[in-house]
This record gives sequence, structure tokens and C-alpha cells, in this order.
Amino acid sequence: MRTLVIGILLILISSKSIYSQKEYDDNTFAPFWEMYSSNYLNGISSGKGNTGIASESGISGAFINPASFKQKNKFDLNVQYTVKTIQPYSAIYFASDWELRQNWLFSGSVGLGYKVNKNLQVGLVYSNPASFLFSYGTTTFYPTYGSSSEIDEYSRIHAHQFSIPVSYSFGKFNLGLDLSYSILIDDMHGLFTTITEPDGTGEGESISRVNRFSAQLGAIYNLSDFVSIGATVRPCVKNTVHYDDANPAPLPNNDIFVSKLPWRAGVGFEYRFPNSDIKIDGDYYYEHTSVIDGFKDKFDLNLGAEFPINKKFTVRTGFFTLMDERTNTTNSEWTVAFNQYQQYFLTLGGTINFKNADLTASLLDSHMSPGTIKNTYLNTSFSYHF
Repeated sequence: MRTLVIGILLILISSKSIYSQKEYDDNTFAPFWEMYSSNYLNGISSGKGNTGIASESGISGAFINPASFKQKNKFDLNVQYTVKTIQPYSAIYFASDWELRQNWLFSGSVGLGYKVNKNLQVGLVYSNPASFLFSYGTTTFYPTYGSSSEIDEYSRIHAHQFSIPVSYSFGKFNLGLDLSYSILIDDMHGLFTTITEPDGTGEGESISRVNRFSAQLGAIYNLSDFVSIGATVRPCVKNTVHYDDANPAPLPNNDIFVSKLPWRAGVGFEYRFPNSDIKIDGDYYYEHTSVIDGFKDKFDLNLGAEFPINKKFTVRTGFFTLMDERTNTTNSEWTVAFNQYQQYFLTLGGTINFKNADLTASLLDSHMSPGTIKNTYLNTSFSYHF
């Protein structure tokens, strides 16, 4: 009997080692691409250093901290769109004509907030929090002898995110929860080697996608009429990457590629000057990006201020970091030294207030950064309150 039990255990152990499924990181949708992909659809917060963990805002600020989602009117409609400059990618890879460009079709958001009562707000938001077009330049191929053709090769990467933010306030506390379902898509266009075109003479598209559920929790505590503190956390999510037939052949032993959204936590404060509407905000973030091979944990600082000029016009300014999360190791994929992807952003924004609406514009620029990555973003936000 003892021999039989040992034999069964040995079979189970050996079968587990033979058929165990391995996971490989697919970094197409990794936080690394935030160096360009982020659209900063944060409304008024975009102009004040992307701060807002401890401040109150409408539906436009729910992505920073769902507990900040608080509105005065019954309904709050918000529409946003972001424009970004072209980022040459030759500084990162050897190819001289590669570029990161605007994905014009998917760079915005639309959201509707509903005030159920004085304590409870609920909203529905469709957004493209991250998107870009990765241009690989033009490739010449020869479909038949004596003829040639040119193909523009690129990857169009974007996210369709559907979110339901909910916030509840009682006493000095605001609590918030944001539930999101995202469809992440990488639509690659170029020259492919397929079953029907084994010599690589077929022009076509190859699509990979990730379906992801995620959640974010948040809280704000008002210490006094002048000081608030807040915190937010987003748990880690891991999803399988799905490929179409034109992508690489299946991995052995049913191994899979996965996309990871690391867990992230942030804390912040807001100080409101007595007898004034001037506000100062500060946020600090930690992201567990070391869960992805080749990366280390990331820390970022956000600072911002808001200055009302009069009842019709408010200006904002701020600063925030976007640190380089790559590990300090040799990797043939990188042609730029460690820490060269770090960005330091200066922000400037303003809001014009109308009777039942407001129009906000925010400029975010990282050309003061010491490294090779330097970008400029312009976010516009329109809100209608009714």
C-alpha cells in the first residue's frame, strides 16, 4: 500500500511538471508605454499636475480617485479630448524612421454623472485612457517578379474603457469605488508571413486584444474646513492576451502570453487657504511594476495649485513626474541608458465658467526632462451641468 501511494504521488508530481502552463509577459499594454500612451483625461486635474486624490471634482476627476466624484447639480455631462505631439522612437530602437503618433480616433472620453441624493453620486463613462499609433515606416516588397509595392507599417493601439464610478459621503468622509471593463486592442498593419503567403508577400492586419475587469477604491477625509487627505488603491489584474491567426504560432504545452496591470496605491492632501479659494494639492504614487519581467517598482510625485481670478475664470499650474521603471540591467531591446525615459512635466490650465457649463484647457509639457523622451499634451474638457 505504501509503495502504491508513493507511486501515485510520483506520477502526480511528474505530470504536473510536464503539463504545467507557463506564462510570458506581453508588454504591448504594459504601464511602460505611459511615457506616451496616456491621454490624461482628468479634466481640471490635468492642469494642476494631475493631482486630485484629496480634492472634490465632478465626473471628470473620478479616474484619479472615485471618492473625489461629487457634483452640485442633478446631472453632470463631461466630454474630453487630448492632442499629443509626435515622439521619435529612434532614440529607443535602432530603426531611424519609427515614431509614436497620435491615435486621432480614440483619444477622448464622454461621461454622465447622476446625483441620486446629497450623499450619493453614480456615473457612467466611456473613455480611451491610453492610445497611440506606433509607426514603423514604409516597407518595400516584391509580390511578383519585376514589380514592387510599398506598405505603411504600424500598430494602432488603444483602449475602450467603460466605467461606473460611485461615491458616497457621510460626515467628514467621502468613499468611492470605480468598476471598469476595458477592451485593449493592438491592430498591427504590415507585411506578414502567413499560411497563404509563406514568403512574407502578404499585406494584412494582425490583431491582439485583452479583455480586462479592474476596480479602484478611494477615500477622502476632511480634517477641517481647510485640509483634506485622501488615498486610493487599484488591485493587480492579470489577463490572457488573445491573438488572431496572423500572430505567432501557439506556444508549446499550452503556454500563454499575459498582460499585467500592476497594483497601484496613492496618497494625497489638499490645503484650502482661509478666506480664499486658492488650493494647493500634492499626491504620491507607488506602482508595483516589478511584477512584470524587466521592470522595477515605480514612485511618482504630483504637485498642483488652483487660483480663481474671478467668478468666471480660474487658472491652475502644477508639476509631476513619470519615472523610468526599467531595471538597470543589460537588455538588447533598449538602446537608451537606464533612467533616460524619465519625464518631468510642467502643467498649466484654465477654466472659463458659464451659467450651466464650463470649458477647461490644460497643457502638459515634459521638455524640461533630462532624458530622451519629451512630450506635449493638450487636454480640453467641456462640462454641462443640469
